[in-house]
Amino acid sequence: MGPTRRLYVGELSLRLLSSLPVAVVFATLDLSTGCKSIVGFCLGYRDVEFKAFGVPRNQRAKRFEANLTAIKRLWTEQTVTMKTPYFELDEASCSPHPIQKPHPPIWIGANADAAVERDARMRDCGYIGPAVERGARPGPRGHP
Repeated sequence: MGPTRRLYVGELSLRLLSSLPVAVVFATLDLSTGCKSIVGFCLGYRDVEFKAFGVPRNQRAKRFEANLTAIKRLWTEQTVTMKTPYFELDEASCSPHPIQKPHPPIWIGANADAAVERDARMRDCGYIGPAVERGARPGPRGHP
């Protein structure tokens, strides 16, 4: 068997987790795989997950966006100070930083028109479920 070309780490339900440890874990993974990691995030939909983490379902999109913004900043800046309604970073840093620049490729799944529009702004690559209307599907990097 030949060398691994890429390591895709499934979908992580980002709106339920804290941005700092997620940034550190995936930066470490990028380092340990020699720049072969691809990060996948999702918004999630299962009520049991929201209940288990104590996260109101109606906050999922805003939490997701805040976490992904924080992770990108933690990967590209030395320290991050950021206050959101969901968490606060006070001169937080990610060590190590990812080797891939500006960061490992970010893939985001979407299964609704609004999610496709949001994800097109925030991801490097996406995969779209069959429930999404044809007109809402953006081209590469959100370009029509």
